[in-house]
Amino acid sequence: MTDAALFNVILNNLLENAIKYSPPADKIYVDAVTSDNASKLCLVVKNRVGKAGVPDKAQVFKKYYRSELAHATTGSGLGLYIVQSLILLLGGKVEYRHEGDLVSFYVWFPI
Repeated sequence: MTDAALFNVILNNLLENAIKYSPPADKIYVDAVTSDNASKLCLVVKNRVGKAGVPDKAQVFKKYYRSELAHATTGSGLGLYIVQSLILLLGGKVEYRHEGDLVSFYVWFPI
């Protein structure tokens, strides 16, 4: 069980971010799996790296952070900060990974 409104904001921010920063007309990958003991739901959102490049892992969840190349696209740098803030409020965690040509966000919700 989780807060539906907060879940919606988290998912929406991750999807908007993936759409905005992936190559045009490219696929966005979304998956959801439960942990082995079914105590957590892991939501995964992945996209290929676009023109904005790879975000800095140390700064990706900081308020107002935008990579240098991301400034060509509109945005405030708050989306991933909000994702992290809300998932922490719900008792979960979020992780960013750069895997090959993919940018991935893993969000664990307690269930």
